[in-house]
Amino acid sequence: MLPAAKIGTVKLVVPVRLYPDAAQHTALRDTLTLCNEAASLVSAQAFQMRVTSRQPLQRLVYGDLKQMGLSAQPAIHVARKVSGAYATLKANIRAGNLGDPGSKRRVKAGSKPITFRADAAQPYDDRCLSWQFDRRTVSIWTTAGRMAGIRFRCSDAQFARLREYRQGESDLVHRDGKWFLYATCDVPEPDLTDPGGFLGVDLGIANIATTDDGTRHSGKYLNRQRHRSRHLRRKLQAKGTKSAKRLLRKRSAAPVGPVEFLLRGEHGSRLVNTWPCSAVSSSGASHLPDRLLRGQGELIALGLGGGLGFGRAQRRVVLFGVASP
Repeated sequence: MLPAAKIGTVKLVVPVRLYPDAAQHTALRDTLTLCNEAASLVSAQAFQMRVTSRQPLQRLVYGDLKQMGLSAQPAIHVARKVSGAYATLKANIRAGNLGDPGSKRRVKAGSKPITFRADAAQPYDDRCLSWQFDRRTVSIWTTAGRMAGIRFRCSDAQFARLREYRQGESDLVHRDGKWFLYATCDVPEPDLTDPGGFLGVDLGIANIATTDDGTRHSGKYLNRQRHRSRHLRRKLQAKGTKSAKRLLRKRSAAPVGPVEFLLRGEHGSRLVNTWPCSAVSSSGASHLPDRLLRGQGELIALGLGGGLGFGRAQRRVVLFGVASP
């Protein structure tokens, strides 16, 4: 019998979309451009001086950042962003993610300073960003001054989570011509309870998930969507026009793939609600590669149409397949 206990909190990111007017859009764009231009200059200086730790780097470049027109907190965040980028680079090199010692990719990554795109994300804290939840607006620092009354929109569930649990920094993101704020929320973990039963889920190749009662969760709908997506992608690639490339970019940025849709969408809800259990045990993916790469013809025969990430599918089964006790 598992005792009921509170483990702690888990950090979740809630994305909200901003709807700035023309003047606010210009101010946000100029702010990101200046912050990332300053970050690239700081990165070059940090690489030359071999100073990448947070506090020493802040002391080294704070005066220069203030002269560029940044306020105190944005200047500190720019220095911290550069320091974090170098910490990530060192961690990737140490973990071997950029190749073996002496490889061309690894040497190239460590032989030049990190650069930042003009529209790269910029972190904000509560000193330069405030939320007005009653009016669903934000007030944010920009290089043109404080911009108040910028409307934001999100789902009701996201809004409730944002209003109750938002803590820490938020990232200003400009993607595909749209503005977003990625807010961090410290959400309490649910109580531990003794499960009333277990559901066995076997992950496979032709069938994404098969439960211990013999039900298969793949079928014609998923395979039809895969074939349609592959056929449409080929047509757009063959056209090569601006509108075709725009549609390809839009499809490539789709947040949910067909397998994930199966596990977390309408099919996943039905999968959860039809079994009187409160825990899930998944198997069948441990002996398979993390990424299945085969010939295109063989994959089509299996109804896959592309590589399938078994590790990700298994995580989705466990994450979205737990029914309420």
